[in-house]
Amino acid sequence: MRGIIFRTYLSLLTNRFGYEVTDSILLKRDYPNKGGFSSAGNYDVLYLEWLISDGAYLFDNSKDKVWIDFGEYALAHLIKAAKRAHASEGLIANAVNLYDFLENINIIHHEELNKLYPDAKFPSFDIQRVNPRRITIGYSSDHHYPYFVYGLLRGCIEHFNDSSTVTMKRMDALISSPDKHASAYQFEVFGDE
Repeated sequence: MRGIIFRTYLSLLTNRFGYEVTDSILLKRDYPNKGGFSSAGNYDVLYLEWLISDGAYLFDNSKDKVWIDFGEYALAHLIKAAKRAHASEGLIANAVNLYDFLENINIIHHEELNKLYPDAKFPSFDIQRVNPRRITIGYSSDHHYPYFVYGLLRGCIEHFNDSSTVTMKRMDALISSPDKHASAYQFEVFGDE
């Protein structure tokens, strides 16, 4: 997993709980470079899972809540990074409404991120625009982080100052992947028309 994700999570911890709390979490395990993750580096996903698990006590002892809060926090950073990288281009980082942004998320998620990180494994998103204020997003991934995606979607709603709602449900089918089975989820973002 890319180091920018680790750095963003550590930024969340530091901004919300302070340096001392972040350091105490980093000292619990043997992390590469003592937790000095490089944004451009690539790290074992197990390290992120350790950080989430060890930080859960700060979020009502709920790893799901950690992932949701992390997703909400990360969205703002990811949009800022995309806008800086593509300031002169008309990419969706500059979208003016929630639904146009979500409908085109694969452009950034797959096309643009693949240019930057060709060796990374990305989740799969199946996006269907049902009407101007309703969109469904199918999600499957070898990494099981649906609550992170849920948080990212909540962060999108907040970023666009929209009154929409997001729901999440696990789909019964398992997706077969080369490495293992990945759970599939469906998210729905909807608002009043």
